[in-house]
Amino acid sequence: MKSYLSLPVLLLAAALLIGVNLGADRWLSGARIDLTQDKLFTLSPGTRQTMAEIEQPITLRFFMSERLMREAPTYAAYGQRVRDMLREFSAASGGKLIVVDKTPSAFSEEEDQALKAGLQGVPIDATGELIYFGLAGEAKDGRKETIPFFTPERESFLEYDLARLVYALDHPKKAVVGILATLPVEGDLRAAMQGLPTQPWVAIDQIKQLMEVRNLTLDVNEIPEEVTVLLIIHPEKLPQKTLYAIDQYFLKGGHGLIFVDPLSEVGAAAYGPAGAAMRSSSDLKPILDAWGVILEPDKIVADGQYARRINAGMATETIPIDYPGWISLPHEAINNSDNVTANLEVINVATAGALRKKEGATLTFEPLLTSSDKAALMPAERFQGMPDFQSLLRDFKPTGQRYTLAARVRGNVVSAFPDGPPKEESDDKTSEKPGEKKPSPSPSSSPEPTKPVGEKSDTVKSTKPHLTKSAAPLSAIIVADTDLLEDRFWVDTQEFFGRQVIRPNANNGDFAFNAVENLAGSDALIGLRSRGVSQRPFERIIALQKAAELRLRGTEQALQQKVADLTRKLAAAQPKPGAPATPTPAPDTEQTIPGDSSALPAPTAEQTAAIAQFQSELLAARQELRTVRGDLRKDIRHLERWVQFINIALMPIFVAVFAIGLGLIRHRQRRRRLSKMSA
Repeated sequence: MKSYLSLPVLLLAAALLIGVNLGADRWLSGARIDLTQDKLFTLSPGTRQTMAEIEQPITLRFFMSERLMREAPTYAAYGQRVRDMLREFSAASGGKLIVVDKTPSAFSEEEDQALKAGLQGVPIDATGELIYFGLAGEAKDGRKETIPFFTPERESFLEYDLARLVYALDHPKKAVVGILATLPVEGDLRAAMQGLPTQPWVAIDQIKQLMEVRNLTLDVNEIPEEVTVLLIIHPEKLPQKTLYAIDQYFLKGGHGLIFVDPLSEVGAAAYGPAGAAMRSSSDLKPILDAWGVILEPDKIVADGQYARRINAGMATETIPIDYPGWISLPHEAINNSDNVTANLEVINVATAGALRKKEGATLTFEPLLTSSDKAALMPAERFQGMPDFQSLLRDFKPTGQRYTLAARVRGNVVSAFPDGPPKEESDDKTSEKPGEKKPSPSPSSSPEPTKPVGEKSDTVKSTKPHLTKSAAPLSAIIVADTDLLEDRFWVDTQEFFGRQVIRPNANNGDFAFNAVENLAGSDALIGLRSRGVSQRPFERIIALQKAAELRLRGTEQALQQKVADLTRKLAAAQPKPGAPATPTPAPDTEQTIPGDSSALPAPTAEQTAAIAQFQSELLAARQELRTVRGDLRKDIRHLERWVQFINIALMPIFVAVFAIGLGLIRHRQRRRRLSKMSA
């Protein structure tokens, strides 16, 4: 009877299980539960929007060598995350994104496909066998994009990199960058007028290689519709109609990269008379005021911690000093959670200003570059021309505050021209103030004849209706320095067999290109930020390292300085060849042969005592320095010993104690049972 009744129950359970699975596959195939701390597998709204807007079928071929998965556990784990993320992309695309897995091996057809797609093969051993870990994308119209090799260092930007590739495949049109500049970004115009060769700034040349660049005149009436990104460099004394064109462009939801500067050293050198200490500054004040962004007026960020070392002397005399007006921003001063700045290591700026958000402003304000907390704001005129370095260093007093040198802003704003377009301006009535010069012709224009973009006229002739507030959220990056774009602040130029070789010493050009490329993408892509990584750092050890450095670094530097001073004093106390041992030598003293160390005069008693004292102090200082350096790792070694004890000894001890305790309990229970039975 029991067997008869159980058969229908089993059949019913099997049918129910199959039905639930079919229903889940039909209606819940896109359901996901992400339990990771940083939501590593949950697509952001921007990515979902990008996937939902795909207009043509796209095929993504993911290549990962089986040997890499087998022999490199770190890459295998990362490869699985890439594969899972691609599946999420495909599920969000509604079937328009097709993902194909490929596992190329040596001399296989899949390897030929990887090579043909342009993926980067990396040798894994001395045999020369190549492994592959990349992505090849192809749209229906034939457009192709690749990620040659996935690196774990960019794991936090995996979602952005994949979304950008899909967006590029679906939008084949090249981005148009409109440049509005008062600096000679296309080369020195004065040299061009003298028939000398000119060269665009390297940062501008990098943008030209992958995007279409159009130079705008300084009296443009309207920013052309086809401009994807507006690049504004040092907007000094722009006419009102140009400011109005910029204002309306951003109110329509425009994207832009803006470089302003309270003291542009490039601008002063480009157009000022030789040797003159003229002032060149820009702030785009009317527009930034309407946005709610403030560039601290006539103030320079001086930074004692990130100051660059320069020669404050003349050509014949070297006086090295740490100049707080020129700052070299390290990785910790650069926002590593933004797609533009994440992988940048060093950015050099010169006499940069400080940006801040006005109280009550509604737009988002995210710092990208910041000073250290050993910084202060100082008057710009003190850095003008040839500054008094000693006076600057003497008066420099850090405030303990970090200042923003570059920021990303995004949101809805109001117009800087609430009453409508500005009135017409004649040739002799521009936006210049009393005592100011007229704006010079745009040096961004090429020395060769080019067709200007934007109509030259004294009348503001806009074909679009006047906007008083944002029709769409603007997206812009504002930088309070223009000098960082100029070559001499971030590249070294060398001659190599008659050709000039550019070698960057900072990431200034990468910053500018990344910003333009990011702003040229869709609003959804711009909104993406870095995600967490699946690999977890040893946060406790890192915290101990930083705490130890903060506690002991000052002592270490003081001891290093003491050792250096004692070494110099010891060298100065030694008798010099050819020098008399006493102030008044005897007449019959033998002549010293230059360079003959055997003829060194004997040291005096005072010199001998001084040498012995300096040597004793030097040995003591060196011993103390070794102790301090040992203390830097003491806490870390202590933690390492505890971790080793817990993993190697404590757990086995715990298991042994548990087993012994369990054995004793069972032994007692058996004794009780035996005693009861005997009773």
